[in-house]
Amino acid sequence: MKKILFLLAMLPMLVFTACSDDDENSLSLDKSEISLYYEDEIKLTASDNVTWSSEDEFVAKVSSNGVVEGGHVGKTFIVASNGAETVKCAVEVKPKYNTFVEPVLDFGASKADIKAKEKRELITDNATSLGYKDSKDGVAVIYTFKNRKMNAAGFGLQYKYTNDIMDFLLERYAPATMDANEGMFYFVNGVSGRWTMGVVLTVQSGMIQVMYAPKDAVSRSTSTTDSKIMKCAKDVLGR
Repeated sequence: MKKILFLLAMLPMLVFTACSDDDENSLSLDKSEISLYYEDEIKLTASDNVTWSSEDEFVAKVSSNGVVEGGHVGKTFIVASNGAETVKCAVEVKPKYNTFVEPVLDFGASKADIKAKEKRELITDNATSLGYKDSKDGVAVIYTFKNRKMNAAGFGLQYKYTNDIMDFLLERYAPATMDANEGMFYFVNGVSGRWTMGVVLTVQSGMIQVMYAPKDAVSRSTSTTDSKIMKCAKDVLGR
């Protein structure tokens, strides 16, 4: 009985001590999740001196004093560590420009797979391509196939959408390089060494073409696929 009374007497002290230690050593952030747009900034504050990092700097970067900058549309985590503890803040970079609906980017899919997922109006269907008319006037969506598998997809746009498509792409993809002689602008979907898809914007004869292709296809040559998408886009938009 004396032991039980002793333990009961000590219990408040044990609880108080445990809580005090937890509070003293607990690392926290002033925000557990944030959302922002491309190039916008939000500052995070930690309860201790920490080292900041981002799990995906393509989506969002963080400075040494906790300022988060929106990189490209997507989700990631900002990590804060004091050496003993680590906490995370969920980050979502939202699109400001929803002007266009991108193609179904399932490279290697069959025509049947694309048809099942694509909701736009089918206009052309032949052995090597599918062409859809978008609900937005002057926009066509094209898929090309090689060995019955989708190897590239793209937009055909009237020239009036020049500014819109550049804003749309810049908040989703990183500019990589350009070929002024060919009128081509290249974008990628990740940081150097980690990107898996390339996006090529071409301006020809008053029409804009945006082509999406896997990294290996973009690394080789886009000329054949470019011309095929452009021709198909003209066929769709001409109807």
